[in-house]
Amino acid sequence: MSWWSRLWRRASVAQCLERGEALARESRWVEARDAFEEAARAADATDAQREQARSRARACTEALVDGYLEQARRASDAGRLEEAREALGHALQIADDPTLRERIEHAGLALDVREALAFRAERAREPTDEERFEALAGGWEERQAEQYAALGEPFRAAMLDVLHERFESARERLEAIVAAAGPEPPLYLLYELGKVRLACGDTDGGENALRAFLERLPEDEGDQARLEARVELARLCDERGDEDGALAQLEALTETMPDHPHAHLALGRYLRQRGHFDEACEVLRGALVAMDEARPDWRLLVELGLALRDAGHTDEALRTLERVVHDFVTRADVAGMPPEAVIPLAELHERVGGLARAAGLWSTLARGRDPSVHFRAHLEAGRLLAGLGLRDEARRMLERAVALAPDEASRDGVHARLRELESVTS
Repeated sequence: MSWWSRLWRRASVAQCLERGEALARESRWVEARDAFEEAARAADATDAQREQARSRARACTEALVDGYLEQARRASDAGRLEEAREALGHALQIADDPTLRERIEHAGLALDVREALAFRAERAREPTDEERFEALAGGWEERQAEQYAALGEPFRAAMLDVLHERFESARERLEAIVAAAGPEPPLYLLYELGKVRLACGDTDGGENALRAFLERLPEDEGDQARLEARVELARLCDERGDEDGALAQLEALTETMPDHPHAHLALGRYLRQRGHFDEACEVLRGALVAMDEARPDWRLLVELGLALRDAGHTDEALRTLERVVHDFVTRADVAGMPPEAVIPLAELHERVGGLARAAGLWSTLARGRDPSVHFRAHLEAGRLLAGLGLRDEARRMLERAVALAPDEASRDGVHARLRELESVTS
């Protein structure tokens, strides 16, 4: 208990009110509100004093909310959107009447719009060649990066051609580098050449280069390149109708990379996409058991959940996808929940009649860090909330969807839903 709280217990109601006013003049709103609330709770307070104290406590709360709203506005204007969102969260925690909460909701809508516009602007901005190359190089392993660095500017120019989808030019550059390298070109150069040949439509040449790369690749390196090469070869087999060949490539991947979740993910996904749902479940369950992690890779869980869904095991699919959501909740990263897990989970809940849970999941995505799903999330949450009879909540979601709509046709569609909602409530 604070020193002032102990003092208030000995002070008269008038003294508590006086102290509250003094603190309010200094803009010490939390302490002032506590003083007024103490006065309102006093057993010997008159009705007039109690009403005065409550009114002044509400004014202090409003001042606190105003402060957080101003903090959010300044942060938003400066582009610090996470800080602005946090300030609005603090305001929402202390708001104790509908009017204040509505003001915060309007501020949240403005922030949603700003975030969406910032996201669109960032996506519209063309990265520089340096930024493109740095992002690409960030995924290279040490030996891979060393080999590429030794090839100098010609290789860098070829990779920039690839990044700009000038594949024929990239191929000419890489073929020249390979020819100059002699009978045994740098290992990872074969990997890049294989990918570029395939991009140019040279299936045989691309396949030969990737197979040569895999034959020379040591078992203890090049996991990401090995993964991509095997998956690409599996795709080529599948396009030829050679499902056994595709499976052989992916099974070889899991054998050489038994501890790499993405190897099992690739095999499980291929089996699911080819309609082998139970086999996909078996592979993915086995991978989860073999890795024996306290927190298994959530992508494996998502793929297992989808395979279970497609196999008709709805209850187990729900439990599996809920594990992903639960993991993000326990690590206090609700905003980072992956849409690829949350969307199918919400759809499953709606399918089995869990409309409230589905609405909650879409609402979570609407507040998440992935702006690319914000419009759809607000739209779906609004639809489900309306179906649950929560008209005010549905209206707020749909009003935000209007602001987030990517085009005029989408905006018109949301307006139609709002009119439909108003017709029901009128």
